[in-house]
Amino acid sequence: MLGRYAATEGGVITLSRLVGLKMYGYFFDIDGLLIPMSILGVGIILKIIIQLLFMRETRCGIDGW
Repeated sequence: MLGRYAATEGGVITLSRLVGLKMYGYFFDIDGLLIPMSILGVGIILKIIIQLLFMRETRCGIDGW
Protein backbone atom coordinates (compact mmCIF):
# COMPACT_ATOMS: atom_id res chain seq x y z
CA MET A 1 0.00 0.00 0.00
CA LEU A 2 2.73 2.46 0.95
CA GLY A 3 4.72 1.69 -2.21
CA ARG A 4 1.75 2.55 -4.42
CA TYR A 5 1.21 5.79 -2.55
CA ALA A 6 4.85 6.79 -2.85
CA ALA A 7 4.88 5.94 -6.57
CA THR A 8 1.70 7.94 -7.13
CA GLU A 9 3.05 10.89 -5.16
CA GLY A 10 6.30 10.82 -7.12
CA GLY A 11 4.40 10.74 -10.40
CA VAL A 12 2.19 13.68 -9.40
CA ILE A 13 5.21 15.72 -8.28
CA THR A 14 6.98 14.99 -11.57
CA LEU A 15 3.94 15.96 -13.64
CA SER A 16 3.39 19.16 -11.68
CA ARG A 17 7.06 20.10 -12.08
CA LEU A 18 6.84 19.49 -15.83
CA VAL A 19 3.66 21.57 -16.18
CA GLY A 20 5.17 24.35 -14.04
CA LEU A 21 8.34 24.51 -16.09
CA LYS A 22 6.38 24.49 -19.37
CA MET A 23 4.14 27.30 -18.11
CA TYR A 24 7.13 29.32 -16.90
CA GLY A 25 8.86 28.85 -20.27
CA TYR A 26 5.67 29.92 -22.06
CA PHE A 27 5.65 33.15 -20.05
CA PHE A 28 9.22 33.86 -21.20
CA ASP A 29 8.17 33.29 -24.82
CA ILE A 30 5.13 35.56 -24.86
CA ASP A 31 6.08 38.60 -22.81
CA GLY A 32 9.80 38.89 -22.32
CA LEU A 33 10.92 39.22 -18.72
CA LEU A 34 8.13 41.09 -16.93
CA ILE A 35 5.74 38.25 -16.06
CA PRO A 36 8.34 35.52 -15.30
CA MET A 37 10.41 37.78 -13.08
CA SER A 38 7.26 38.96 -11.28
CA ILE A 39 6.26 35.34 -10.63
CA LEU A 40 9.80 34.60 -9.42
CA GLY A 41 9.77 37.60 -7.08
CA VAL A 42 6.40 36.68 -5.59
CA GLY A 43 7.56 33.09 -5.13
CA ILE A 44 10.72 34.19 -3.33
CA ILE A 45 8.77 36.49 -1.01
CA LEU A 46 6.22 33.77 -0.20
CA LYS A 47 9.01 31.27 0.49
CA ILE A 48 10.70 33.69 2.89
CA ILE A 49 7.43 34.34 4.73
CA ILE A 50 6.68 30.63 5.10
CA GLN A 51 10.26 29.91 6.19
CA LEU A 52 10.11 32.62 8.86
CA LEU A 53 6.83 31.25 10.18
CA PHE A 54 8.27 27.73 10.27
CA MET A 55 11.42 28.91 12.06
CA ARG A 56 9.33 30.73 14.66
CA GLU A 57 7.19 27.64 15.21
CA THR A 58 10.15 25.31 15.67
CA ARG A 59 12.07 27.76 17.84
CA CYS A 60 9.09 28.36 20.13
CA GLY A 61 8.37 24.64 20.47
CA ILE A 62 5.23 23.13 21.92
CA ASP A 63 5.27 24.91 25.29
CA GLY A 64 5.56 28.39 23.81
CA TRP A 65 9.22 29.12 24.54
